[in-house]
Amino acid sequence: MNKIPDFIYDIPMLDIKKGLSYCGDEEGYMDILSIFVSSIPEKADTLSRLFAEKDFKEYGILVHKLKSTSALVGATALSELAASLQKGVDTGEYDIIYEKNEEFLNMYLKLWEALKSVI
Repeated sequence: MNKIPDFIYDIPMLDIKKGLSYCGDEEGYMDILSIFVSSIPEKADTLSRLFAEKDFKEYGILVHKLKSTSALVGATALSELAASLQKGVDTGEYDIIYEKNEEFLNMYLKLWEALKSVI
């Protein structure tokens, strides 16, 4: 029995095969995906607040976590964007953050819109 709803295969931001390789099986993948999706609104709000406050230390900690969890569910482009934001924090190249923060948040929230029915 297929535990992954068909519509998830149609979301171009997700590499299901990659997510399954990290999560083991379809049930594990759906569990992790549900947890990931349920946290998006709160984490997006926190990221926006930290960016507005220019609290790049905490911002960096959060994007590091998002880099890993995005990769875990197969959201490769989101993970790569988070990695570039983290690099900006780690190297003090804050212009990277100013350039890519909005793009990251838009992609993150677009993924939430596409997946919020799984939670």
